[in-house]
Amino acid sequence: MTRFLMSQAEAVGLVLEALRQMKGGEIFVFKMAAVKVVDLVKIFSEKYCAGKKVEIKTAGKRAGEKIHEELLGSALGSARVFENERMFIICPELNIYGFEVYGKPDYPKFTIKTLGDVYSSQDHLDPEKIKEIV
Repeated sequence: MTRFLMSQAEAVGLVLEALRQMKGGEIFVFKMAAVKVVDLVKIFSEKYCAGKKVEIKTAGKRAGEKIHEELLGSALGSARVFENERMFIICPELNIYGFEVYGKPDYPKFTIKTLGDVYSSQDHLDPEKIKEIV
């Protein structure tokens, strides 16, 4: 099982960047490092229980629980998604009687992301980054 994590500083940075970039109605998604849950347990036990014997029990997957998380997936449909090295911006698409309500977004230093691409925790494992966060 893998999960995304971000530090408090990264979360604050995402909010501040979103405030600078927003035009109205967008969803901002930070590109986070991911970790296997087992590795996260080991990192925590090494850091906070050094020298102590820690018994780790595996509970297994619970009903409805995903093995990997996806920040972006194929469910976006025809949404316009922009990307840079730090984040994605998902723009609303709303047409009323043929008029585009939000207009054409312009985000300097962002590129248009190809639809259908997935950003999954399975593909972005970074235990070293997680050690910095913990």
